[in-house]
Amino acid sequence: MYQCFVRNEQESAQGSAELKLGGRFEPPHIKEYFNDNTMQPGVSLHLKCIASGNPTPEINWELDSKRLSSTERLRIGQHITMAGEVVSYLNISSVHTNDGGHYRCVAVSKVGTAEHTAHLNVYGLPFIRPMDKKNIVSGENLFVTCPVAGYPLESITWERDNRQLPINRKQKVFPNGTLIIENVERSSDQATYTCVARNAQGHTAKGNLEVQVMV
Repeated sequence: MYQCFVRNEQESAQGSAELKLGGRFEPPHIKEYFNDNTMQPGVSLHLKCIASGNPTPEINWELDSKRLSSTERLRIGQHITMAGEVVSYLNISSVHTNDGGHYRCVAVSKVGTAEHTAHLNVYGLPFIRPMDKKNIVSGENLFVTCPVAGYPLESITWERDNRQLPINRKQKVFPNGTLIIENVERSSDQATYTCVARNAQGHTAKGNLEVQVMV
């Protein structure tokens, strides 16, 4: 195993790599992972994934399917053990309500991927993260889950033109905020859809998703 260390007066960083000679390829396998959790704002969050494989995989982190990187509050790092396993961690120094959502660690190598997802609830008012425009080919099925935070929530619904979905057989809405539209068509399905999260006290959050259908 090779390790490189870089340090200046303000911070330090390190990288690791392992050279394996011979042996057979093994796709990534996640050996240790994290579980669903519910917590109060202000406390620290510590998530860890351990993965193996040949070649040694790299681990990336996502929140509601969006890639995460280190910030002032959020730190991501990884190292390789003497056994050749990758240990990756995600730490948040003081969680906010909008840190809630589906966290995923993804182990990637040239011979495959492995992933694990768990849900984090943080007490607070409803919140919906911005959603990127969705481009989909005509005839395919649209599948999207509302990137919602806040806990507890009474309902997560979808609307179009101020009408609550589903309004036809092609549309399916699930309690976790997932929207499915089967066999999309430009004439009937290209539109702006709105996710609405609501708690028992009547507080709501809304987020728009623009769907463009390509023929």
